[in-house]
Amino acid sequence: MYPRFVNEPPNSKFRVAANTGIVTATSSLAMESGKLFHLEVLARDKGNPPQSATGLVEIRVGEVAVAGSVSGGIGSGLGAGGLGLGLEPTASLRFHNSTYRVRLSENALAGKDVVQVSAVRTDGRRQRITYSFGSGNEDNTFEINSNNGLVRVRDPRNLDFETTPSLRLTVVAQADGLSPTLYAYATVLVELTDQNDNAPRFTQGLYFASVWEGNNKGTFVMQVSATDADEGSNAHVIYHIVDGNHDNAFVIEPPFSGIVKTNIVLDREIRDAYRLTIIATDEGVPQLTGTSTLRINIVDVNDNQPAFPPHSVISVSEDRIIRERIRYAFYIHEFLSGKRSLSSVMPLLLQVVIHLTGEFEIVEWRDEISWKFVVR
Repeated sequence: MYPRFVNEPPNSKFRVAANTGIVTATSSLAMESGKLFHLEVLARDKGNPPQSATGLVEIRVGEVAVAGSVSGGIGSGLGAGGLGLGLEPTASLRFHNSTYRVRLSENALAGKDVVQVSAVRTDGRRQRITYSFGSGNEDNTFEINSNNGLVRVRDPRNLDFETTPSLRLTVVAQADGLSPTLYAYATVLVELTDQNDNAPRFTQGLYFASVWEGNNKGTFVMQVSATDADEGSNAHVIYHIVDGNHDNAFVIEPPFSGIVKTNIVLDREIRDAYRLTIIATDEGVPQLTGTSTLRINIVDVNDNQPAFPPHSVISVSEDRIIRERIRYAFYIHEFLSGKRSLSSVMPLLLQVVIHLTGEFEIVEWRDEISWKFVVR
């Protein structure tokens, strides 16, 4: 924010610091006692397009005794306000601390005490002092007891460490009932402490991966990932497989990495796919979790050959019609996906066609009692 005076005369008695908003006198005000100055201030931010606001500062010279230079009017907000410059101040109003620093849980409930501020006259005179917010509480997150300066939480919905980790309030103390009226300003810095109020979230609700069967134990499959919007240990995430991990086939190692590896030598003929349920758990109190699913397809490798029974004897009547399919099926234990092929090795006296179903038919018949042939 860049504050400046609007329509500032060349011989202005005051100036405003662009980086802090502090108003100071540019020369002696000894000849200005009793005078009243009204200064219009414009503040512009750095946005695109830039936004601006104006405010009015009223300065009564000599009426209000405030120790030190004129400061806090702009820093306390851009609403109308009044500052006094005492030429020879005999009394002033001061807070016990110019800045109050407090820590507050982001999960604090309405009515939670935050801090109690207090201001007194420097000359020791007793006078009724009222307290109010000058700036920083535009959303009414806090409330202040005007009589004793106790600041409490009013609306905790705006307390969110992840979006606004700290809040800056300006408190105004005003001494009424006697003349002159005294003012003082203090800053309350509220630092929110993180609570574990965000669960880990996976980058995907469903992951897909493929891995070849027969690979060595420890083969990389894929890496899942989850993030946690909290801070510190509340954001540290570890991963676990909680369902679908038949035969303990997979493992996440190291647990905080999200890297999924094989834990056995996979065999597609035993199981061709896995559907793993993975959770991400943070280290906060209480622990919060997020869930995702990983679908793993096992890719086939040509690692099995056809297998026949050890010996088969088939009886066929001699008047069997040529090329009539013999209703006997070889029990071929063959797990390969894709096309199969069968061929035969036999004596020339018998010609047989072998079908992919395991059935065969006689192509040519010779006068023999029996034949022995090999199917491969």
